[in-house]
Amino acid sequence: MLDVEQNRRARKYSSGEIIRRVLWMFAQPLFRFSPRPCFGWRRFLLRCFGAKLGRNVHVYPSATIYFPWNLEAGDEHDHTRSDFPLLRPPITIGPEAWICADAFVGPAVTIGEGAIVGARAVAMKDVRPWTIVIGNPAREAKKREITQ
Repeated sequence: MLDVEQNRRARKYSSGEIIRRVLWMFAQPLFRFSPRPCFGWRRFLLRCFGAKLGRNVHVYPSATIYFPWNLEAGDEHDHTRSDFPLLRPPITIGPEAWICADAFVGPAVTIGEGAIVGARAVAMKDVRPWTIVIGNPAREAKKREITQ
């Protein structure tokens, strides 16, 4: 049987760890409210608290980090290229097409004329003209017909 009282009396963290946690609590606003492109500042701040971060690691201000002294991230994370280039293939959306709320259209995808990508759908392949796609992955639900 679990002894709750003994568990409550047990020392969970060392004094050093408690001090680091309190200091990190005061430093978190410097991390959280830093401008988005200030990756170097956040790396510096995390390293001050013991994080082991490689070159060019991008930690965004929205990241939640409880124990930075336990964080390790190596140099460059792409497994196929050393320069990890930013790829920006075009997304083409035809006339009279509609991309609904929270839908995702992947890179190099063409949404045909009059097509509809349903709410929260994930279109990773081209969508034919005048069709309605739904789901993840997006699949054709029906043809779009205009009636007036």
